[in-house]
Amino acid sequence: MASYEHSEERHRFSGPHGSDVPRFSIDEALSNKWLDVWYQPKIDLRRKCLAGAEALVRVHHPQAGLLWPEDYLAALDEESLLKLSEYSLVTSLRHWTVFAEAGFGLRLSINVPASLLPKIPVSALVAAHRPQSEKWPGLILELTEDQIVRDLPAIRQIAKEFKTSAIALAIDEFGAGYS
Repeated sequence: MASYEHSEERHRFSGPHGSDVPRFSIDEALSNKWLDVWYQPKIDLRRKCLAGAEALVRVHHPQAGLLWPEDYLAALDEESLLKLSEYSLVTSLRHWTVFAEAGFGLRLSINVPASLLPKIPVSALVAAHRPQSEKWPGLILELTEDQIVRDLPAIRQIAKEFKTSAIALAIDEFGAGYS
């Protein structure tokens, strides 16, 4: 987990490996185009094929270089996490078309904090930005296991509402938490 260090020159926080990372806002990263979405492949082991991909946001900071989520996520407040989640969702929807044009009709997924699901206009964002292709398989929102068990009835209701928008919920890091 990141810790904050204050200095008179700059506000910085220490990343997980003790390296100093300049503090920045998500607004600053968005306006300067420092955010980049990378995709981790998901393999179907039964069919031995590429089945999907998970979107992962990286920050290209001008002084600190490439930042991984563990370098900046702990320093974000709820509003910044909302903006980052919305950015990831809209960008993934846009990128699906790029993958499809290259011959990959992948089901993409993004990580979203479960506590933010009621605050993110997911259905409206998907309606406004979803690919127009009939082959679009929908989107998966990944929630960590520990987040789901905290309020299972609310998560079930949200999953029901998302179903009409071709949005599914999936458990990320299953077995690493409490179930």
